[in-house]
Amino acid sequence: MLLWLLVLQVPSKPDQSPEAILDRAASVIRRSEPSWNLSKPICNIPPLMDEQEAFSCGNVQVGPGVPTTIVASVTVHQIINPAAVSRWMTNLPAQSPVGWVVVPYDLGVPAYLSTMQGTARAGITFGKGRFVVTVNGASKMDVERIARFLLGQIAD
Repeated sequence: MLLWLLVLQVPSKPDQSPEAILDRAASVIRRSEPSWNLSKPICNIPPLMDEQEAFSCGNVQVGPGVPTTIVASVTVHQIINPAAVSRWMTNLPAQSPVGWVVVPYDLGVPAYLSTMQGTARAGITFGKGRFVVTVNGASKMDVERIARFLLGQIAD
């Protein structure tokens, strides 16, 4: 007698908490840019919006030694629903501080590039699903690379 056992495996979704997204991005960053590390300082920032459920932040820095150079700071905000993310992203240009220019940016999801007039400083803010992610640093090229690393860790 022949008995077949068929077990269906449903692929599990990766943990979609802000902390887990940063952890997975840290791994990708280390593989792509071995001299960069993601550290997680204590984050004491006000909520992005009333609908925020959780957040995590970090600094991408060069080298494990002292002193370190911060390449970019990152924050991942988990919001109660995608509609709240969409509303917040729509209003982002109107919320920009004086001296910053905010323009739409092609990242494949709703995104904005912010640049500080007279400097090389740049930031990218994007929304995907229930998450709003900010990446700020001294180089637009590095900020974009890090934003793409983070974007790749957020499930559809």
